[in-house]
Amino acid sequence: MAYIIEIEDIEQIRQQEGIDDVELRAAIRRLKVGDCVRLTFMADARRPETVPVRITHIRPGLTFRGKLVKRALKMPLGTIVEFTWDHVHSVVESR
Repeated sequence: MAYIIEIEDIEQIRQQEGIDDVELRAAIRRLKVGDCVRLTFMADARRPETVPVRITHIRPGLTFRGKLVKRALKMPLGTIVEFTWDHVHSVVESR
């Protein structure tokens, strides 16, 4: 089943607020398949939800594909999502 839910462009928000997160961009460049990031899905302006996504594929230009590690909104666990580096809210530290 296809889900069309907007992913927050967190980089655009950072730029509007004058935030230059050099460390996050460096962490994003080091990502590899199997790593997790957090993305914020926007059901509507009142209910954004930030959830972890495990990266399953990286394409040139920092375009990613991954699977939800946790349910989000109406999307079940394991739903495949495609996103770019500017959607990455944060990188989940591996333990």
